[in-house]
Amino acid sequence: MKPSETRPLVAKTRGDVVEMIHRGTYVVVDTDGKVVHAHGDPDMSSYLRSSAKPFQLTPTIERGGHTAYGLTQRELSVMSASHSGEPVHLDTVRSILHKADIPETALKCGPHLPGDEQSARVLIRRRMVAQTIHSNCSGKHTGMLVGAKVAGEPLDTYLEYDHPLQQQILRTVSEMADTPLADIAVSRDGCGAPIFAIPVKRIALLFARLGSPDGLESGRAAALTTIRDAIMAAPYLMSGKGRIEVALMEGAPGKIVLKSGALGVFGMGLPELGLGIGLKIEDGDGVTRNAAVIQSLRSVAEDHLGSEFLDGLWKRYCPAIYNLRGELVGETKWIGD
Repeated sequence: MKPSETRPLVAKTRGDVVEMIHRGTYVVVDTDGKVVHAHGDPDMSSYLRSSAKPFQLTPTIERGGHTAYGLTQRELSVMSASHSGEPVHLDTVRSILHKADIPETALKCGPHLPGDEQSARVLIRRRMVAQTIHSNCSGKHTGMLVGAKVAGEPLDTYLEYDHPLQQQILRTVSEMADTPLADIAVSRDGCGAPIFAIPVKRIALLFARLGSPDGLESGRAAALTTIRDAIMAAPYLMSGKGRIEVALMEGAPGKIVLKSGALGVFGMGLPELGLGIGLKIEDGDGVTRNAAVIQSLRSVAEDHLGSEFLDGLWKRYCPAIYNLRGELVGETKWIGD
């Protein structure tokens, strides 16, 4: 990432003084990859991080994993999730593992405390140690295990770069993003799974095609439609309590499909408009990411979604700044285009 590739997006003030400026890039494209709107360099490269999850699930669906084990939309949604580790998420992941007869010990995503504060406190009060099932990526890893099992491939090496499933995931990203394999940087995500870096405009293209896959090969289009519909039908399962992902999809049912990623990455598809949005915040700031999500939607879909809806999201997720005494001391201001 180079400073010339990003633009100022959000200012945080204290009194009358701008105390901090956050920079980033966002790009809007159609399903052919034509750039409709951009703020910053559309060719800036970024790792997809967890925004890759719907596309990491795609080969499992193309292989028929969901039908072989009778998986529901809620279960497909949690396999696309960065979930908060609430009981409903853990129960749903365990349901998939039970249906596919895969032991919980097969998960290799590593443990961490639930992202949901209440669920984390329950573990701490009970002096329990977090397990791999609590990882926000346990649903994704379960999806990978299902994909490997339905194809008769090894489960114990499912995270290796040369595993057939991981190679198919990489090809899927390459094909859907119109990006040659040689141009995709591959590393490991926080959960140990292979992850990919592509230009932000290509992240936008992935989500444009997730939202509107009809122009793709029929098998690929059917798999993406299955994933898209599951995410939109059960957004809580791929997210969690109080998160902007749930507010967006529940507040505009059928109009947005999306996935967040670590360090300020976000992808959105607008099925009825045939558009996709990709964004990356330079310093990974969460409030700035939320602001860019809302303002990028405003730039191309305000009439479609409604200004009142977007204004409400701004008030909730880009709040004024208060000190510890409850005094109003500043605000979050959009300074992008």
